[in-house]
Amino acid sequence: MSASKRRTDFARIWFIVSCVAATFAYGVAVGRYQLFPFKVLNFGVASLLELRQEANVILGRVPSWHVSMARHDGAGVTVLQEEKMAPGLTFLAGMFDGENQLRLLEPDGTPVRIWPASYTELFPDSEHLDTASRPRRDWNAQIHGALALPDGSTVFNFDYAGTVRFDRCGEVEWTLHEATHHSIEPSQDGGFWIPGRRRVNVVAGFPPSESGYDEDLILKVSDSGEVLESVPIADIFVDSDLLHLLLLKGPGTVFREGEIAHLNDIEELPDSIADRFPQFEGGDLVLSFRDEHLVVVVDPRTWTVRWQQMGPWIQQHDPDFQPDGTMTIFSNKNDNTSTGTHLGGSEIVELDPATGTTRVLYGGVPGQEMHTPLLGKHQMLPNGNILITQAQRGRVLEVTRDGELVWEFINRHDDELVAVVTSATRYPPSYFEVEDWTCS
Repeated sequence: MSASKRRTDFARIWFIVSCVAATFAYGVAVGRYQLFPFKVLNFGVASLLELRQEANVILGRVPSWHVSMARHDGAGVTVLQEEKMAPGLTFLAGMFDGENQLRLLEPDGTPVRIWPASYTELFPDSEHLDTASRPRRDWNAQIHGALALPDGSTVFNFDYAGTVRFDRCGEVEWTLHEATHHSIEPSQDGGFWIPGRRRVNVVAGFPPSESGYDEDLILKVSDSGEVLESVPIADIFVDSDLLHLLLLKGPGTVFREGEIAHLNDIEELPDSIADRFPQFEGGDLVLSFRDEHLVVVVDPRTWTVRWQQMGPWIQQHDPDFQPDGTMTIFSNKNDNTSTGTHLGGSEIVELDPATGTTRVLYGGVPGQEMHTPLLGKHQMLPNGNILITQAQRGRVLEVTRDGELVWEFINRHDDELVAVVTSATRYPPSYFEVEDWTCS
C-alpha cells in the first residue's frame, strides 16, 4: 500500500472517530444542559415508556394500576361467621367490575347501594392539576379516602386529583378542585380534614432545589366543599423546630424525589375521649408520614407539634385514637417484596403514646399472614374485632382479638388477578338515617 493510500485511509478513520466523539460529546451536553433536541427525545422516550407500561390501560384491556396477582382463593364474601362479626354494613372503595366505585354491602356481600365514580366525567378539564399529574383516563385515577355520612351521602377523593360529594343516589352535590389525597376524616365541629398538595417552585427557608418540590397540606373543608383552612406541612415542622425530621434522608435526596414528606392520614381526637390522653387536647390532629415512619400529634390552634414518635412501625398508614388511651396503626412493613417475605408482612400495632411502648395486635405470625406494600386501613370495632383492608391484595378481613377470621371479602378481577380495595369501614346499624336505599 502506498504512503498516499495510507494517509487517505488514516484521514478517513480520523474523520469517523472525530464524528463519533463529537456526536457523543454533544449527546452528553444535550442531556446535561437540555440542548436541542432534548425535549423532543425526552418526550419520545417518555411516550414509549408510557406505552409499554400502560398498554393494557390505553387499549382498555386491564386496569393495570388497580390489579395485582391473587394471593387468596375465592371471590366476594368467602368467610361469614355473622354471629361473631360486629353488626352493620360495610362501606368499600376501590375498583369493582372494571370501574372506580363505592359500595355498601350486607354481611353476605349483597350490595345495598353502589356509587360508580368516573373521574373523567366528574373532572372533565382537570385544570386544577398540572398537565403531568392529570389522570388521562378513568383507569389512571384511584379512589383513596372515602366515607359515608348518616344521610347516605358519600365523600371521597380521587388520589392527588380532587374530592367529590355524592348524595344518597349518586348525584353530585359538589366537587373540590384541589390535589386532595389519601384520607377524609370528619371534624367534630363540622366539615372534613383532608390532605392536600401543592407544587412549590420558589424555595424559601429550605435547601435550594433546581426543579422545586411537592408539599403536602392540611386542608379543613366545609360540609359544602369550601376550603376553610390550608396549612403547609413544612411550616408546622419549622415552627416546631423539627425540620430535621423531614430531612432525615438528606435535603438533596428529599428534593430529588420530588416531595417533602408523604402525608397519608389526618385524624382528629374527639372531645369525648380526650380525657384518656392527658398529654393531648380534644381537637388535636394525628398525622402520619409514611417515608419517615413518623406519627405526630399537632395542636391545630397553634399549628405546632405536641408529640412525635418514629417507629417501630414501617411505612405506616392510618393511625387512630382509641377510647382506652392508645393509638392503633397499620404498619405496612414494605420490604420491596409482594408478599412481605423479608419483614414478615403487614401488622396492626397498638401504641401507648404516654410511654412509647407498642405491641402487635394482628399479623406477623403463622396463621395471620397479610401484606400490602402500599395503602392499607384498619378499624377497631365496638365488639373488639379488627376490620383490616389489605388494599393491594383486594382483600378485607375481620378478625377477633384472638386472631380468628370471621369475615373475608375478596375483590376478584379475573381468574388470576384481584382488584384493589382502598378502604373498608363498618357502620353500625344505628348509623344511617336512611330507611329506603332505592333510587329511581
